Amino acid sequence: MLHARLTDAGRRRVAEAAITHDELVAQLLTPLGDDAAVVTDALARVSAAARSRR
Repeated sequence: MLHARLTDAGRRRVAEAAITHDELVAQLLTPLGDDAAVVTDALARVSAAARSRR
């Protein structure tokens, strides 16, 4: 995605998806309260481990 040349419509779709993603993440993490930081840290570690295997 970093090297893609998006049209104006493509840029709008990416921006809209980012908002939807952020809202979804907020809905999922809000009920966790103070534990949200622990969960996001664990998810980041899993994501990093998955990337290093590629």
